[in-house]
Amino acid sequence: MRVEFADAGAAYNESAVFQGVSLRIAPGEILAVVGPTGSGKTTFLKLCAGLLPPTRGTVLLDGQDPAALDAESLSRLRRKIRFVAQEGALISNLSVFENLALPMRYHSHAPEEVIRREVENLLAEGGVTHLLRLFPAHLSLGEKKIVSLLRAREGNASLMLIDDPFLGIDELQFETILGMVRRWRSRKVTMVLVTNHPWIVRDMADRLIALLPDGVHWTGRAEEIPAGVHPFLDGIRRRLEGTPSSARGPAVGTGLESG
Repeated sequence: MRVEFADAGAAYNESAVFQGVSLRIAPGEILAVVGPTGSGKTTFLKLCAGLLPPTRGTVLLDGQDPAALDAESLSRLRRKIRFVAQEGALISNLSVFENLALPMRYHSHAPEEVIRREVENLLAEGGVTHLLRLFPAHLSLGEKKIVSLLRAREGNASLMLIDDPFLGIDELQFETILGMVRRWRSRKVTMVLVTNHPWIVRDMADRLIALLPDGVHWTGRAEEIPAGVHPFLDGIRRRLEGTPSSARGPAVGTGLESG
């Protein structure tokens, strides 16, 4: 899916979160969204999903303005999009099995035995088959993230919007989630990925957009980050310069964590 921002901005209570963003995300591209807490990273994802209208400019999804679509057309567009929230956003009163089965029942209307096999295969892919009957309240943050990403795997999404999947997880969960991102990348799924993890920003993303305080932003490739634009961006630049490609693992102690 193609996403186009044209002089787009977002504001809350007349206070700009970011403004003047003009950016084209090409089909199959991975865009990393970085920035300090409160800079508008999740808001940026919601604009990409058509969940929020911009307060200025336009955001088009495959050439369509979500705000101008009728209910049926908007529903068709959103079937191509998956939004994975930072905390997982699983349905609290449904088990892991039911959370994964629900979208399958809605989209495919497949027999229950087929759905059960699909759910079990998904959980095996994520290495979390033991979670089948548990409820979200019994899961760790990393387990919630994995189940939410597995749920997003259902169907044929062409736009994945993922909010900080590498924050607050252990090393094994990091590798599991990284494997999922790689598989989506190999399928040429367009991805917008909130992460301040240096290795992901440099080696997995095609470009990044840095959302900075006071509505400022910068867009480009990680190796093109200039000095002196903003202290936060300077910090990313220094850490990227000092981070070898093998420096993988959970985003702990990088100084770049986001909220």
